[in-house]
Amino acid sequence: LILAQSKSFQKRISEIIGNKKKVKVLHSWPEQNIKKINKTDLIYTKKKFKKRFLKRFKKDHLNILFTGNVGWAQNFSYISRMVIAIKKDTSIKVAWHILGSGRDYDRSKYILRNSRNVYFYKHIPFEEVKNFHDMTDVFLISLFPGKALNSTIPGKFQTYLTARKPILGSISGECAYFIKKYDLGLSSEPGDSKNFKQNVKALYHQKI
Repeated sequence: LILAQSKSFQKRISEIIGNKKKVKVLHSWPEQNIKKINKTDLIYTKKKFKKRFLKRFKKDHLNILFTGNVGWAQNFSYISRMVIAIKKDTSIKVAWHILGSGRDYDRSKYILRNSRNVYFYKHIPFEEVKNFHDMTDVFLISLFPGKALNSTIPGKFQTYLTARKPILGSISGECAYFIKKYDLGLSSEPGDSKNFKQNVKALYHQKI
């Protein structure tokens, strides 16, 4: 038995081995708190988190949160360009929250150093990520275009779903299909700057 993460991978593996019956789809599941953590070990308790970051998560802004790896596969160079472009639109107010680490973390932070309302947070224990989920309005998910990545459903997607908030996608393939089919938010093809901007504006006006 071979378990594939998505239908696209299932189809490809079946073609390679020449046997459809042996390949089944097993979608990833949301991350969970597997171990208990003492409150004294937390970087931010919920109370401390709100006290420190409440001013960043402004009620009159659309707060967009990205979590996880900040790297090439996540197409973060493109996302950085979109952040700068959207900042020029004075008709909307957007705050970007980048939580995680990765190869493009320092470079992205440098590129966006002069952009207001762009906040970077270093990697923190998963037990504390929910604080960010509770405060944000929209989740951002992105992947670089390509056949293999189009077949991939990022692990954060299932975790985002547990928060029951809109998802802003810059992604194609199966993940984009799910966002559209189940009305989970708005998605555009990677590199489609026009639709990405329109989706951000639409989500902003939905909130305001």
